[in-house]
Amino acid sequence: MNKKNITILAALLAASLALIFLGLLPAANKINDSKRALAKARAQMNELLLQGQDVNQNKNDLAAIENQLTTLDNAYLKISSELDFITDLEKIADKNGIEQSIDFNNNEAKEANDARAIPIGLQLSGSLREIMNYLNDLEKLDYYINIETVGLTSGNNNLAAVRANVRNSEQQNASEEETATAATVFAKLNGLTYWK
Repeated sequence: MNKKNITILAALLAASLALIFLGLLPAANKINDSKRALAKARAQMNELLLQGQDVNQNKNDLAAIENQLTTLDNAYLKISSELDFITDLEKIADKNGIEQSIDFNNNEAKEANDARAIPIGLQLSGSLREIMNYLNDLEKLDYYINIETVGLTSGNNNLAAVRANVRNSEQQNASEEETATAATVFAKLNGLTYWK
C-alpha cells in the first residue's frame, strides 16, 4: 500500500504541477502584459501632461508678450500728434536751460515695417552739464527715438578743458567746475522718430 499511496501522491503532485503551470503561466503572462501596458500608458500620460504644461507655459508667455507689445505700441509717436512731441522737446530744453533748434519734416518720412520713420535733427547749445541733463531727459521720454549721431563742439574753445574736467570729475576744484559749467557747448543730434 505504500507503493500505491506513493504512486497516487506522485500522480496528484504531477497533475497539480501541470495544472499550476498550465493555469498560472498564461495568467502570469497576462499580468506581465498588463504591467507593460500600464507602464506604457503611464509614460504616455506623463508625456501628455508635460505637453499640457508646455501649452500652459506658452499661453502665459504669449500673454506676457502681448502686454509688452502694448507697451511698445505706446512708445511709438502717434501720427498727427507732432505738436505734442515738439512741445515735449521744448519742455525738456526749457527745464535744462538749453537753446534748441528742431529740424523735423514729415515730408521726409519713410515707411519702416508698419511704422513711419521720420528724421529729426536737434541743434542744442548750453553748458556740457545742461546738454548731458537734456540727453538724459530725452532718453526718459516715452517715445521711440533712435539717435544715430551726436556731435559736440565748443563755442569758446574750452571743449578740451571741459572734456578734461568731465574725465577727472573727482579731482575738480571749484574754478574748474565753473569753467565746465560756463563753457558753451554746441551739440547736434540726428536720428529717427517712429510714428504709427
